[in-house]
Amino acid sequence: MNREDFYAQLTHALVDLDFRFSAADFPQALASQDTDGLARAIRLGVTLLPRLAPDLSSFMFKLNSFFDPPGVQRELDSIRQCVDMVCFKYLLSQPIIIAVVDGDRVRNEEALAVTDRVDATLLKFRKYTGTLGFTRLSVTGFTLWVFFDSAAAQSFKCDWQAKCKRFHMWQQTWLLPWTVDVTQREVVKHPGALPVIIPQILSTKSLAARLFSGQAAG
Repeated sequence: MNREDFYAQLTHALVDLDFRFSAADFPQALASQDTDGLARAIRLGVTLLPRLAPDLSSFMFKLNSFFDPPGVQRELDSIRQCVDMVCFKYLLSQPIIIAVVDGDRVRNEEALAVTDRVDATLLKFRKYTGTLGFTRLSVTGFTLWVFFDSAAAQSFKCDWQAKCKRFHMWQQTWLLPWTVDVTQREVVKHPGALPVIIPQILSTKSLAARLFSGQAAG
């Protein structure tokens, strides 16, 4: 698969997963709705819990959205300056950001510089994530490091992928690096666990199927 075909397929896959490339293309109402069945069930459960247990404060189980198109676009533009593609969606009123980097062109310490810049912007996205009662919810980012050179992909996985993971516990922001080896038709996740709900929404297996279905390895 050549670069043009791969990036067209990646764009199509992300659109199918409800990611948007511009805040202007994201209706305000979508920040407080969910298309995924599991997310809808969780949102419904949060809504119904005070009714099922009247002694609980309804405020503490109110899921609030803080999507602000100009602010979100400003942060997307900031990320776009150091990556090849960036898109986002909301899940349970929380932003999920995917930044795509052509790993064949960004090597070694440069990958750490890109990671730090994206990570710093994710912290700014906290202004646009939801709250549950008094609790500010999470922001999750993925960096997809795309390699057409399989040897470079292997080197990145062994030496740099773990170093490009970021987690700020008190701010509840994640930046999770995944390696995409186009030649070998594989997507490899970061070392360690995922945030609880994410495997139901985005997995390496499902993303690889969308990217490489019907393609021969080699």
